[in-house]
Amino acid sequence: MIDIKDVSVQFETSDGKVDAVKDVTLSIKEGEVYGVIGYSGAGKSTLVRTINMLQVPTSGQVMVNGNDMTRLPEKELLRACKKIGMIFQHFNLMKQRTVAENIAFPLYKSGLSKSEINQRVNRLLELVDLTDRKNSYPAQLSGGQKQRVGIARALANDPKVLLCDEATSALDPNTTLQILDLLKKVNEELGITIVIITHEMPVIKSMCDRVAIMSDGKVVEQGTIFDIFTDPKDPITQSFIESASQKEKEIQDIADEVKEKYGSEKAHLIRIDYAGHHKGDRLVANLVKDYQLTLNILYADVEMIQGQPSGTLLLEVEGEAASIEAALKRLRTDPVTVKEY
Repeated sequence: MIDIKDVSVQFETSDGKVDAVKDVTLSIKEGEVYGVIGYSGAGKSTLVRTINMLQVPTSGQVMVNGNDMTRLPEKELLRACKKIGMIFQHFNLMKQRTVAENIAFPLYKSGLSKSEINQRVNRLLELVDLTDRKNSYPAQLSGGQKQRVGIARALANDPKVLLCDEATSALDPNTTLQILDLLKKVNEELGITIVIITHEMPVIKSMCDRVAIMSDGKVVEQGTIFDIFTDPKDPITQSFIESASQKEKEIQDIADEVKEKYGSEKAHLIRIDYAGHHKGDRLVANLVKDYQLTLNILYADVEMIQGQPSGTLLLEVEGEAASIEAALKRLRTDPVTVKEY
C-alpha cells in the first residue's frame, strides 16, 4: 500500500542545510495501523507528510496504492491525494462553518450532487457519533468533538489512507481513548490504512500493528508492537517504552527497599522478563522444584500485546549458593531475560 524508499528531506535555513529526514525506507501494508514515533524534532511529521506530498522529498521515492507520488503530473497527484485523508493535532476546522459544512467542504468540487453530499455527510456524522451536532459551530464543541469532525472531514472522499498527525496530543486521557476507539472502528469497518504520528508510546501500544522509531531524521528501529515492546534494541526505543509504564520505577523502588532492609549480601533478587509461550507461574514452579529454592514474589506483571503474553517477575531467592547459581545458569539458556540486583 505505502512504500517509502530511501527518502530524504533537506531544508535550507539561514544557518545552512538541515537534514530533517535521512534516507528512510518503510513499507506499510494495506489495512494495517502503522505508527511513527519520535521525540520533538525527530523528523516523523516531515516524513509522513511526504506520503501526501505536503512535503516533497529532496530525494527518494514514495509509492502509495501503486502511484509514484514523486513523479505524478499535477492533476493526477491531486486526484491521488484525495484518497489520502489527514487529521491534525489542532483540528483545523473552519470557525464560520457548521459541523456539516466542515465535513462537506472537501466534496464541493467532487462532482457529487447536493443530495449525494448530504447523504455522505449524514453517514459520516453517524459514524463519528455527532448526528445531534450537525448544525453546531466549532466554538460550541469540546476538543474531542472537534477531532471527531476532523476525522469525518478526512473521510469525506472515501480515502484509502488516513494520516494522523499527533491527533490526540491536545486531548485529555479519557477523550484520547475515545478518539483511538473511533480510529480503530474506522480501520476495522472501512478497511482504511492508518498511519499515526505521535510521541506517546501508549497510543502506539493500543493502536498499532507495527511501528517505526525515529531519531535525528533516521529510523533507528522498526517492527511489530510485540517485538518492539518485548525486545527493544535501540536506547531511544527503550526510553519510549519506559516512559509508557511505571514498571521500571516500581521494580527499582522495591529492589532498593529490600536491599536496604536486609543488606545487599543477604537479599538475592532476580528479575525475569518473559514473552510469548513462557508463563511466569511455570518458571517459578520449576525453580522451586528443580533447585529446592524458596522464592518470594515481590513484583509480578503480565499483559497481552498483540494477543501474546509479556510478563515481568521480581523474585527474592533463598537457598544454597550453588543451587541459586545453577538456577541462574539454567534460566539463561531459556528465551527469557534475567537480571540480578
